[in-house]
Amino acid sequence: MDIDGFEQFELIGRGGFSTVYKAHQTAFDRTVAIKVLEVDASDEVVLRRFQRECELAGRLTGHPYVVTPMVTGVTEDIRPFLVMEYCPGGTVIDRVRRSGPMNADDAVDVAIKLAGALHSAHLHRFVHRDVKPHNVVFNRVGEPGLTDFGIAVVSGLTESSVTTEALTPTHAAPEVLRGEPATPASDIYSLGSTLYVMLAGTSAFGGAETGPYGVMGRVLNEAPARIEGIDQELWDIVEWTMAKDASSRPGSCRELAQELAHLQQRRGIDVTEFVVVEPAADYQVPDTVDPDSWIPERSQTSPRRRRRRRIMGSIAMVAVVIALIVGAGFLGARVGTRGGEVSSSASPASGAASPAKPAGLERPPGMQTAEYPSGSPDRTGDLRVDLTDVGAAFSSMTSSPLITKDFPFPSVKGYPALVSWNFINPVHDSSCRTLFVSDVRIDGFVQRALTNADVFALVYVQRLADPTMALQSFVGQSLELGADNEDCTDHDEAGALTSAAASTVSVRVLDLGDLGDVAWNSWVGATNPVPGSTSYTAIAAEGTAVVRVDVSKLQGGDVSADELRDVLTKVLALVNK
Repeated sequence: MDIDGFEQFELIGRGGFSTVYKAHQTAFDRTVAIKVLEVDASDEVVLRRFQRECELAGRLTGHPYVVTPMVTGVTEDIRPFLVMEYCPGGTVIDRVRRSGPMNADDAVDVAIKLAGALHSAHLHRFVHRDVKPHNVVFNRVGEPGLTDFGIAVVSGLTESSVTTEALTPTHAAPEVLRGEPATPASDIYSLGSTLYVMLAGTSAFGGAETGPYGVMGRVLNEAPARIEGIDQELWDIVEWTMAKDASSRPGSCRELAQELAHLQQRRGIDVTEFVVVEPAADYQVPDTVDPDSWIPERSQTSPRRRRRRRIMGSIAMVAVVIALIVGAGFLGARVGTRGGEVSSSASPASGAASPAKPAGLERPPGMQTAEYPSGSPDRTGDLRVDLTDVGAAFSSMTSSPLITKDFPFPSVKGYPALVSWNFINPVHDSSCRTLFVSDVRIDGFVQRALTNADVFALVYVQRLADPTMALQSFVGQSLELGADNEDCTDHDEAGALTSAAASTVSVRVLDLGDLGDVAWNSWVGATNPVPGSTSYTAIAAEGTAVVRVDVSKLQGGDVSADELRDVLTKVLALVNK
């Protein structure tokens, strides 16, 4: 790392979209923290976002509990960076790991201070979007500070960095996980979730050990577990902030702070000052604010007077796709099945003897190289248009409207992309190639999540440069979802295609019948993204298109072969019309 005016760089943290260094600023002879964002500042949209979010965060300069940037800039390799106060006390997460849950009085004190920081941001008409224990730090005198205002927006994410732990949507409000815009109410929920961690020493709904899907289901559908060792008054406030329905939470951070201050008064301890940085008289509401998504301050009934009720959130699981994609295979998780018997990528199928490790398995899975040739159009936009009415493909399974959300593929910067990819067969059966090296040109790619109370589905569509490459992608993805020697023909164990046209993988756990010239495969339980529900997966190649659908019924029951065939053929018809 080399930034003018700074030296003695020491890596102290790394996340999915940022790296943090401790460094010495020579001009002021002081230690600072430098956060380098893993985004491309040569992209005008990213750069404008970065500049605008820095301006908004700068409006809070002087707030004692906000860690605002001192200096910003762009590194030699065109990545934005922010220079901030170095806080040696670590984060809330660091503190509870070192010493266990915080004293209740200390946790309430911190919560009021953070509420003042957030209320100041809300008065300036912007939301933090990423309040969590990882973003609350303690400075040299032990005072808390809230970091990372707006960084989630710059990076195109809405809930945390994509480290294994922070990837799970642990502290995001239910409405944010349903794909709705972040608002002050969602910041209040996240502050309540952070207060929960301070009091309990653990998150309300689990973390990395639970997995993103388990956490997602709990956030949307379960009430937080009662924290032992705190009194009922404080617990009522925690529950209030973490209500599933945004309208049942405190109307503002000020209202939350007032309730916490009343609690301090009743306990006979000093009341924490609620510090707010008001907007200047000539402050203009930034044009980034969507007025339709803004929830103004409103009067709510406090937990001392309201009837306690639990509101179950929607089972919609759109935002979990972020977690599903990151770290997964070419189109999904590397988990295999054989006749419904699931095996992970780390072990053979249940009850099977471990075969000898085939040659080439030591090669890393996933994308090896990517080039971006010019002269060909990006077909992603065309695919999105083709998929405008893709919800209708699920008409045999649900009559209710579907919430939809698209996500980019994180390993590829744009299209067309000439990609070299190593597909790893999780069954590790040497008779059915463990390693499959594919060099294909992807001209467009869409991955879309769809959900309502009945179903959760993932639809992935690739547009390849030619039908041979489409078949290669189909074979590789089929191997990656899991295949054994009963499923493969004409394969070279070393990993090279003997003939793209002749090599096949045929895994047909559900019989979808005769689909004509369409190459297709099917699995049961190959991915299982929704806790308690079984996924039904089908993948098909036709022409230059490769389509994969994963479907789960959320109210129980199986997806029939006819239903899976109906979905698959309708999606194929949309992209090949």
